[in-house]
Amino acid sequence: MVALDGSPEACLLGQPSTLPPQECLWPIRADQQPEVVHTMDEFLEILQMQRHLERVVVLRNGIEMLGQTGALPEQLCQAIAGSSGVRDVLGRLGQQAASRFRARLWHYSARSKEKEVKVPKSRPPPDAVDKKSLAALKQEFMAQKSEGKIKLDAPLYISELRWQSKVSHPLNPNEWVKTATSCDIFDVAPFSKQMPLWERSEGGIFVGERGAGSGLHVDQCLWSNVGELLMQTSTCVDGLLAGHRATISLVLVCPMYRVHRHTHSDEAGTSLTCYKVHHPCLKPFMQQGRNWCGFKLFALWPWSERHRILDEAGKGAVFRPPLTKREEAFIGRAKTVALVGPGDVWVFSGGQPHTAMCVGDGVNVCAYESFIPANEEAMKLLVQSNTKSAHWRNCWMDDDDLDELYEDVVDSLQEALRDSRLNPELRHRLEVCRRVMRECEDSYCKDLWAQEDRGERRRRREDGSSDEGGSPCSEGPCKKVRSEKSPCESASVHGGVNRKPEVNSLGVLQVS
Repeated sequence: MVALDGSPEACLLGQPSTLPPQECLWPIRADQQPEVVHTMDEFLEILQMQRHLERVVVLRNGIEMLGQTGALPEQLCQAIAGSSGVRDVLGRLGQQAASRFRARLWHYSARSKEKEVKVPKSRPPPDAVDKKSLAALKQEFMAQKSEGKIKLDAPLYISELRWQSKVSHPLNPNEWVKTATSCDIFDVAPFSKQMPLWERSEGGIFVGERGAGSGLHVDQCLWSNVGELLMQTSTCVDGLLAGHRATISLVLVCPMYRVHRHTHSDEAGTSLTCYKVHHPCLKPFMQQGRNWCGFKLFALWPWSERHRILDEAGKGAVFRPPLTKREEAFIGRAKTVALVGPGDVWVFSGGQPHTAMCVGDGVNVCAYESFIPANEEAMKLLVQSNTKSAHWRNCWMDDDDLDELYEDVVDSLQEALRDSRLNPELRHRLEVCRRVMRECEDSYCKDLWAQEDRGERRRRREDGSSDEGGSPCSEGPCKKVRSEKSPCESASVHGGVNRKPEVNSLGVLQVS
């Protein structure tokens, strides 16, 4: 990222480095705090080798430690610099620059509801503009605003921003990607290329403002996420926020911060609760550096709530402060609730229900990478994607896409294990991951490993054809039915013995 004039303000992209006095937040209990680590080695060990289910792990000052300070594209930095909100960012991105990006755009005109801005068939963009480009979404946003469909003060959120077409990655000219960040955790993690999966080519940037964020959901695949918020300064709230920041956060504990609970009613008579942060001499903690910006609240619900919280609150539920009593009760059920601040890097399981909400003045900018670590429990979780018992149905990945993802995992495992120079501990972990995937009951996984055993290799993503000689479930709609059996239930599948499946403390199905 480029510091536009070399000044400290420019290095912060002109964005606030602290929360304003009396900022309205979520309540956060001491038992909802995430884990915090203090060294890059400790974090990378957790990131690459350990399980992430039921965990949110924070690396303080992670952006600087992991060399991520210069990752944002220059066009985006110039648009963000000094912007007071997402409207400013959209306005400062010229038509040519906006046409190079693909993204999704959301507005929050109705309280606690997110609505996507989509280009309708009845109003196509100009011939030279792709309807999924940010330029087309800007045009549609202006049209809907003029028609009164979007409130003038509705919070906005740009999600999954990436290049419109694949480009040569600046750190590896032979690698063609759509991710718009020039450096990722993938580029600094020593074993990233040997992980069973690391979705680097489509990584997205998220740009939001107060009242906008990602509604309640689970990811379309039961993988892990590593996220980052750049800017090296941060604040914390005494007692409630101390020591954690969402999925992973950087925290500076300041005993002068206080949180006050305020309850009032809105125009409809609904009781709203707001938790406000106060500091008697609120001043920026600033360090030199080219950093991303903003603050975000993050909540992660336990594995045991993977269906119930989504059934009750609804997919896409937005918890915008001040909270209603019902919303406060939902947040109270979360396993981890935290304030993510500038400079934070964090890792969590996307297979658990989670949500995020931007807070504070100015613009919030973050990015995520999805991956599978070299860990047995993580692999067991992955192969339960698109199954009713483990994965909430309305968040499933398209089955064809999941099949192609499994192809990538098989290829990655086989390629890594063929390397005679592979770290011995990593080899053992990857062999366990391969065994887990071989023993899973997914029909397409079985097909893939049968091909490997026969010395064959056919990939849907490469030739677009089906294997007419394969099993009945290797093509067409037949393969859409995913097995509900986990790898450790396979004995009961073939042995004719009915055993009761249970969920262990890690949330993985096992046979009692």
